Amino acid sequence: MGIVLVGGISFAGPAAASEGECVDAVTSTRAIDLPGLKPDTLIAVEQCLELQGATVQASSALVWQILDDVVQDRGRRFTSFEVTNRLESRLAPGEAPRTVSTKTCDFTEQLNAAWSNSVAIECAAPAAPYNSAQSWASGTTVVYDLEDDGKGPVRWEIAGASLIRG
Repeated sequence: MGIVLVGGISFAGPAAASEGECVDAVTSTRAIDLPGLKPDTLIAVEQCLELQGATVQASSALVWQILDDVVQDRGRRFTSFEVTNRLESRLAPGEAPRTVSTKTCDFTEQLNAAWSNSVAIECAAPAAPYNSAQSWASGTTVVYDLEDDGKGPVRWEIAGASLIRG
């Protein structure tokens, strides 16, 4: 396995994909400027598209760390933090992707409980039967609401892992 280091956050990734490993992994990061004296936080989301025998599955792994050396405000940082992971397919090139399965995971408690987490927490959409005549992709939407910023939820659309072509 290879290691991908993103802003001090590391993900283990396959050196060469085989069954049961990511066929393609895409890592996206976002630095979140928290209100007041709360520590700014870097979030990294790795999307994975995985072949598991006769099935295909899309998942997202989340890690984070604070960007400030000194934490002055230890209050709650997130009102909500949800990750929705999608497994998508399409029959022909250029066709709009169709959502095959989806799962939403609420990570609010984990993000508020720890300033950083280098061991990824995962959200995986249910696996679906793999059809080599179709192209497959993952997609992730993160929706978070910062505590006490008065701005409401922020939506972060993350482009998915590359398609598996039959």
